[in-house]
Amino acid sequence: MVIIHYITYFVKTYFRNKELKSRRLQKHPVLSLLKWLKMGISLYIDIDLLYNVIKSYNEFGVSFIMASLVNPNSVVPMYKQILKILSDRIASGVWGPGEKLPPENSLMQEFGVSRITVRAAIEELTDNGILVRSQGKGTFVASPKSTYKANDSIGFTRSCRLAGKTPTSKLLKAEWIYPNQADMDFLHVGESDKIILTQRLRFVDGNPTLIETNHCSPELSFLLTENLEGSLFELFESHGITIVNKHRSLEICYSTKEESELLKIEKNKALILFRDEQFDQNDKPLYLSKQVYNTEHMKFYF
Repeated sequence: MVIIHYITYFVKTYFRNKELKSRRLQKHPVLSLLKWLKMGISLYIDIDLLYNVIKSYNEFGVSFIMASLVNPNSVVPMYKQILKILSDRIASGVWGPGEKLPPENSLMQEFGVSRITVRAAIEELTDNGILVRSQGKGTFVASPKSTYKANDSIGFTRSCRLAGKTPTSKLLKAEWIYPNQADMDFLHVGESDKIILTQRLRFVDGNPTLIETNHCSPELSFLLTENLEGSLFELFESHGITIVNKHRSLEICYSTKEESELLKIEKNKALILFRDEQFDQNDKPLYLSKQVYNTEHMKFYF
């Protein structure tokens, strides 16, 4: 109630001018809303949303717009802010498994951002398995999936060598990025911290077989200066680090346009998707790994 009182005082003081008579001020929709709040209607107010009030004048009076849910002045990119809001709503049950999200136009209007920004947030949530997109139908909250155990104790390079195959790699990306929610939870970093992204296209006997994307702890900055076209397991060992895989999940996904081009397959082809949580020998989190496999040239044994 104290917060509501001071907001009311601020609005009355700020908008008291020659063009806006007292009687018209009392009928302003914002003040009407504040009166209702003071009468006992409770409202959850996020302090971050009170950081600013956007004001604008025009020749007929005053237009009053409350601050957006997204802070354009934050060091955190706007699409990351939207991603967190959507994730929080899903986690709190606003949208349950299988439920459809509002259309992009509605989200654009709610957050006051462009379509590109909204799509960037949705695409990352889709990549993380939180959302699924259906062509012509919309975007839905993903339903929980059954999990299966798989083993990756020696790594891709050594597995190929043991099978008599020749593994090679092509580095696609190695750069600093902002973390997503899964990264923050696993690596224990904040949303304004940066982590290391590495992405490689891996080959078996010259055939493009796997796209590997790793989100790594910022403490592993040596990855940005090392040759990443060999075995990561062997590279880490050269730095005194032993990779220990503790959690691995397996699911089926369908190739995107980019994945199809890299793996030289048709779009929307079924692929095997592994997600790994990699720790060191001291149980310290190293990186989250996403590996998309085209199984035309390999088999898995469980």
